[in-house]
Amino acid sequence: MQLKPRESARFQAVRQINRKALEAYLEGRDHLDRAPEFQNGKEQEYLNETDKAIASFQQAIQEDAKYLPAYLAIYETIDIGGVVPRMDLVPVAREAIGRALGLDDSLVEAHLDMARLLMQIDYDYAAAGREYQRTLELAPYSAQVHAAYAEYLYDIGRLEESEQESKLITELDPKYNSRMAEVFRKDRTLEEKRESLDEGNLDDAYYRGTLGLQFQARGQYKDAVEQFIKATEMLGYKNDADILRRSYARGDYKGAIRNWMKEWDARSERQYVPSFLPAYLYASLADKQDAFRWLEKAYQEHSWCMLELNVEKNWDPIRRDPRFAEYVRKAGLPEDRGRYDKVRGTQFAARTSGQSM
Repeated sequence: MQLKPRESARFQAVRQINRKALEAYLEGRDHLDRAPEFQNGKEQEYLNETDKAIASFQQAIQEDAKYLPAYLAIYETIDIGGVVPRMDLVPVAREAIGRALGLDDSLVEAHLDMARLLMQIDYDYAAAGREYQRTLELAPYSAQVHAAYAEYLYDIGRLEESEQESKLITELDPKYNSRMAEVFRKDRTLEEKRESLDEGNLDDAYYRGTLGLQFQARGQYKDAVEQFIKATEMLGYKNDADILRRSYARGDYKGAIRNWMKEWDARSERQYVPSFLPAYLYASLADKQDAFRWLEKAYQEHSWCMLELNVEKNWDPIRRDPRFAEYVRKAGLPEDRGRYDKVRGTQFAARTSGQSM
């Protein structure tokens, strides 16, 4: 095997690990593993475990200021998508990533973390793009890097380039992120995607919900409700599933969704609930007042759905409202309506492939 000079240099840079730093790091990883996935009633447990994880990773850094895994793990702890947004920890994570890059600018993971932070927290897409370009220089054959770059291109509306990156991912690693591929692949019908999830080994509440939104976009409301019920049951929201069943049994899809969201609204008064779901659903029903109320919450917590304002079909019913353009501006996204309409005409029909309306 022939090693490139840069690869050889990394092998020569191996140094002894501080035992106390390693033990603190492993303790932090244990707390991070214990932090529950999004699940009804698990919010406080998630906060407790992530706080303990951060404390352990910081202890590892105190023991060894050059122990890079601890810096990267701090960002992983707040990585957007946990049970409760940890916006309070963003400054800690930003400092950790910066210090990691100061110690080793060739850390691909740190550049990926910084790019995501620049996108989702700062809405600085130009700076994020430079970070992604750096990761491509460092790891041109990494499926993970190309997947992250494809998502970035998609969010900023460069859909054709994003599609090319997605094809490259498959060439580099056909097995990479197979769950996402099963739900988002353009060459599969919605029924084929559902069959893949029903097989069980790929089942996931997020992908169930995503498939439900895709069925809804196609006007297949019975199938959409079926997916939403399965997703809510997986997440421990049995009452929500019952509401959907009873409401939809009366034959009123919009009424069923509104009754479900009333329960979501009531729950938000006593515990955290993700803002992207009601924002998407109210928008899809053209319930503008509620859609913009939840969109404001999504903006305040820097939800990932803010990155997809220009490209996600679920926003279409409220897209021409002046308030929507204001959120596009707040998220730092281009406001060129004509260009997006033109691109969406060719891309979105394929993206939601399935039965006709």
